[in-house]
Amino acid sequence: MRRVLMTLACLAAFWGSGTMALAAEALTGGWRVTEVNGGPVVAGSHPTLNFGPDGRLSGNASCNQFGASYSVQGATLSVAQGMATQMACAASVMQQERLLLSILTGETQWSVEKDRLTIVGADRSSLRASRAK
Repeated sequence: MRRVLMTLACLAAFWGSGTMALAAEALTGGWRVTEVNGGPVVAGSHPTLNFGPDGRLSGNASCNQFGASYSVQGATLSVAQGMATQMACAASVMQQERLLLSILTGETQWSVEKDRLTIVGADRSSLRASRAK
């Protein structure tokens, strides 16, 4: 009986880690942000996200470049406090940037469906992105 339980525990750990790797793999790569909180991105802005396989997140937040570390635990995406350049842009672009960065802050929920990424922040604000070509 003990041997059976040990085998089941090992299989569960193996399957769990495989699922985690597949989940992180679905997120890895470049994304073009297409919607912020249900609306299209500000015309002329080109926000992007790039999730590296090394746990680094970088991109364009709408006006400024940013970078941070991230981790994935199932459907939870955790982004650590990072850094960003300090350029100024039009007020609407800066507002979009603040919202985008706030959505990414801390623990969020994420999903990928047919090359469409959705990230939902703790306050239920969201962003959607398409896989970069």
